[in-house]
Amino acid sequence: LSEEKLKDIDVFFESESDFQEAVNLFNDEKHQKEGWRFKYRNEKVCAFQKEGEKVWVEFIESEFGKPEEILRSFDFTVAKMAYYKEPKYEEKEDDYFPFSSTDVVGYEYKLLYHEKFFEHLHMKRLVIDENIPFPISTWERTYRYKGYGYDMCRETKKKLLEAIQKTDLDSADLSMYNNGGWD
Repeated sequence: LSEEKLKDIDVFFESESDFQEAVNLFNDEKHQKEGWRFKYRNEKVCAFQKEGEKVWVEFIESEFGKPEEILRSFDFTVAKMAYYKEPKYEEKEDDYFPFSSTDVVGYEYKLLYHEKFFEHLHMKRLVIDENIPFPISTWERTYRYKGYGYDMCRETKKKLLEAIQKTDLDSADLSMYNNGGWD
C-alpha cells in the first residue's frame, strides 16, 4: 500500500493444526510441480518461495489465534492489517438449536486494520498504540522503517524508551522480530 518492495508475506494461523496443514500442502507434489520450494525453517517460521519470484511466503508458527488477537500483539499501527477469511454457514434449523449449522457453504474474505492504519501509513508515522512485546526488536525495526522515511511520534519514543528500560537484557527473545516470522 505504501509502494515499498516486499521481501515476504507473513501468514498467521488460528491453530497449530492449520499451520501444519499449510506446510503439508506446500510440500505436496502439486505445489512442487507449480514451482513452490521450501526455503527455510526455524522454531518460529517455515518459508516457501516460488521459483523465479523474489517474494517468499512465511508460515508463522510462533503465535496462533484469531486475526484480532494477532494484530493486538503487533507493535506499530502501520503493521496492523490482516486479510483473512471467515466461513459462511448454511442456515439450518433443528429442534434443539434454532438457526445453528455446522455446514460451511463458502467463505467471506475480510480486511481488518487499526483505525489509524491509513492515516499513519500516509503520514509515514510510527505509532505504538498498545503493545511492545519485544522492545529491543521494535527499536531495531525503527531503523528499517527510518530507511523508508517513517518517523516515530513523540509518544511512541517515550513508550519505547520506557519499555526498553524495563527489558531483561538476558532474555532469549530480545530480537524476536529479527529471528524470523515477526518482521
